[in-house]
Amino acid sequence: MVANHTMTVVETDGEYTKPFKTTFLMLTPGQTYNVLIKADQSIGKYFMAMAPYMPAKNAPFLKKTSYGILRYASPTVKVDKLARKSHVKTSMTPLEPIIPNVNDTASVQAFSDQVKRLYPNHQWSPVDVPLRIDKTLFFTIGLNVPTVSLLNAYYNNLQGYYSTDFPDKPEKMYDFVNGAPNNISVDTQPAIGTQVSILEHGWAVQVIFQDTGTVGTEKHPIHLHGFSFYLLGTGLGNYNSSTALLNLYDPPYRNTVGVPVGRWAVIRFRADNPGMWFMHCHLEVHATWGLSMAFLVKNGKGKMQNLPPPPPDLPLC
Repeated sequence: MVANHTMTVVETDGEYTKPFKTTFLMLTPGQTYNVLIKADQSIGKYFMAMAPYMPAKNAPFLKKTSYGILRYASPTVKVDKLARKSHVKTSMTPLEPIIPNVNDTASVQAFSDQVKRLYPNHQWSPVDVPLRIDKTLFFTIGLNVPTVSLLNAYYNNLQGYYSTDFPDKPEKMYDFVNGAPNNISVDTQPAIGTQVSILEHGWAVQVIFQDTGTVGTEKHPIHLHGFSFYLLGTGLGNYNSSTALLNLYDPPYRNTVGVPVGRWAVIRFRADNPGMWFMHCHLEVHATWGLSMAFLVKNGKGKMQNLPPPPPDLPLC
């Protein structure tokens, strides 16, 4: 937020969006925004503020606000002198923005609903949401730390480093949002294993992310390597395909999705980039606990659809 200023959002995660005006941005770890700000206020200093959004109940977090200062200098001051404090009165107190409450989910949802793909029917950048789905995934995520990379094992046909039976959905369906302690046996005893999900080249893949009540509901920023995806929608509670409302016309095109607290999110992407691709929570502590997995996208039939060999000078980790 910037005090007394309105921002115009024009890009998210490297993709153009339909421009819209807002007084604040909602970012999950791993996401990016480009905004335009019109410098039309009076000469002075204005606080730029960044504060946490934490709707999860009973989850400890650091309730601190970070500040920067947007400073207007007099038109008579040369650009190369702007850094000198003598040209701005140090006694002038910056104007402070009005920050949404730490759990203001309504404002966050209203902001998120405005993020839509630019040019849904444009020949240069069409929205091409896959309508026919080859594989739908609804799963929990876990990955051990190997001594040999999955990509190296796949390319060199090494055996014993991963299996190809990553489940398409949880072993047992239950009340995800309310979670433990109501479902202790299925909610708190995950299996240990290095399993990858196999995708044929060119498949249209739909992934349903379901926030659960394990330990406590919490927002998880899920980032996918190797692809951008269409974020078709989010909703409250347990996902229900018969009632979920999905945007197939102009959904945002992203590489990171914040799965909301006690809610679900649905994404779709085209598996057209062969290789071993990591998907993980962008809260690093969660990734170290196993909130991550990998997709193995097979080679296609075309010349440019095959995984190339590693360069001879590729350094080892």
